[in-house]
Formats: sequence, structure tokens, C-alpha cells
Amino acid sequence: MEEESLQERQSNELEVLKAIFTDQFVDCNENCSKWKPLNIILTVFPLREHSGPLEAHVQLDLHVIASEEYPNKVPIIMLEKSKGLSDKQLAEIQKNLEELASLKVGEVMIYELIQYVQSVLTESNKPGFQSFYEEMLSRQKEQKQKEVERLKSEENIKVILYFFCIFYTFPSYNELLFFRGNLLNLK
Repeated sequence: MEEESLQERQSNELEVLKAIFTDQFVDCNENCSKWKPLNIILTVFPLREHSGPLEAHVQLDLHVIASEEYPNKVPIIMLEKSKGLSDKQLAEIQKNLEELASLKVGEVMIYELIQYVQSVLTESNKPGFQSFYEEMLSRQKEQKQKEVERLKSEENIKVILYFFCIFYTFPSYNELLFFRGNLLNLK
């Protein structure tokens, strides 16, 4: 069986992506008369939940530009026109996409890159704040939860240290029982 050329692999991947993402897909080379490497923009939304209609609070455009050597060479990956994501989140998505692409060299990978972005968007799909006051209340709530977790952690450490001190002071079980009995008699 004859192996597909890189051009055929790119053309096949393009057709598959067009079929799957019809309304969200732009082929930047569509009006070119001769073949050019992949250059696509795909608007990515969170995955739909089974519970009903999707309310998308986040989205972004994934722009992928391949060279003639793709998929044997990592394509250029750009995140554009994002909605509902912080710069920090976008930087993290970009970094992870580049790492994933590096791992997939030699295979067509754009669908997997899209799936990764969809999963991140699904996790991040939360309504934005309607006001600064709402945002402030949300941050205060988060800080309180972190403080409660920190206090629980400190309490666990105190308990562990307490038992460590008891067992260090009373190496045998009988000594511990004797000590406990004397404490009870003092009351």
C-alpha cells in the first residue's frame, strides 16, 4: 500500500475538519487556485452538556497555520478573539497546545488540539460577573474558603503533633494507659 503524501494528509484532514465543524470553520486558502498548506481558523466553544442547551460564556478562535512539512513539523498555533478568558488562561492554553502539538509530530493533530481547547472551555464555562460588587463578593467567598481549608490543615497538623508528642513521651501502651488513668483520677 502506498503511503499518503504530506499534501494528501493535509487535504484529507482539511476535509474531515470541514465536515465536522461546518459553521465554525474558515479555510483561509479556500480561494487559492493551487494547493497551499493548511491555514484554518476555527471558532471553538465549550462542549454541549447532555442537560440541555449550551450557554457559552467562553469561546475563542483557534488559528492553525501549517507548513508544507506538516504533520512532520509543528504548525503555528494562535489563539484569537477570545471571550470570557483571562490572559493567564490564554497563556496556559497556548503553552499546553504547543506541548501537545510537539508530542503529536508525525500525525495529523488539529482535531486533537480542538478537543483539548473544547475541554478547557467546558471547564471554564462560567458566567462572568455583572458588576464589580459581584466580583468582589465572589473573591471574598473564595478567600474565606481558602482560609477555612488552611485552618483545617493547621488543626490536622496540631492533632498529628499532639499524638506524636504523646507517643514520644510514652513509648509503651501501658505507660500511656497509666498516664491516662492518672489524669482521669485528678478530675
